[in-house]
Amino acid sequence: MKSFAVCHLSIAPVRIDCSDRAEIVTQLLFGESVSIIETQKPWVKIICHHDNYEGWMDEKQLIYLNQEEFDEYHNKPAKVLNQPLIKIEGPLGVQHIMLGSTLPNYSMQSIKIGSSIYELKETLSKEIPDIKTVAMSYLNTPYLWGGRSIFGIDCSGFIQNIYKILGMKICRDASQQINYGEEIHFSQRKEGDLAFFINDKDLVHHVGLLIEGDKIIHASGAVRIDKFDEIGIHRSDISNYTHKLLCLRRIKILK
Repeated sequence: MKSFAVCHLSIAPVRIDCSDRAEIVTQLLFGESVSIIETQKPWVKIICHHDNYEGWMDEKQLIYLNQEEFDEYHNKPAKVLNQPLIKIEGPLGVQHIMLGSTLPNYSMQSIKIGSSIYELKETLSKEIPDIKTVAMSYLNTPYLWGGRSIFGIDCSGFIQNIYKILGMKICRDASQQINYGEEIHFSQRKEGDLAFFINDKDLVHHVGLLIEGDKIIHASGAVRIDKFDEIGIHRSDISNYTHKLLCLRRIKILK
């Protein structure tokens, strides 16, 4: 059984079971690598190296790597795309890749995955965005359970992608993300802090990012900006609270 692979499509679903009808639990973006732990052709069970998430994928959405190619992939830090969409051209022709994609072995407008070379058809931005700029890049993205792309994303996928683009790995789910950083008092809040929310069973089920003292950007129906206070998230359009605040946490961005 081949052990390592990389997603070579712009976005690919990772499912809870080996069926096209199975629930999508997360997605892989272009250039993200996985380990193969089980095979039921054409399905493979994978572990995502970015966050250790497990699930099933159609093997046709992956490029397999041997040990040498895998070591080459991981021997140096990969660039992460901080632009919404760019064109690349590789063995399958021209395709688009999106915000948050991994660009392994990047050099002189090309990237390498295994033996495959991809040429970037557009110049990469050299600007280093701040956390609010990255978050606002997803504004109005529709909500999608398990989603991690500009075409569909869930609340924790949104937060995970923000930190990936800023050069940090964090876990996939809000219930895991609450373990990062340090808890802060509401009065200490500032732009870039994370807010976590609980459901009626007191379980963490939602997360968002503060962009001003009284505003939050989060994925709920779509990536949107709402009012925020010590009670939780308040939607002006329906004049009601939609999410109950548990705590605020601050993650230090590693430069």
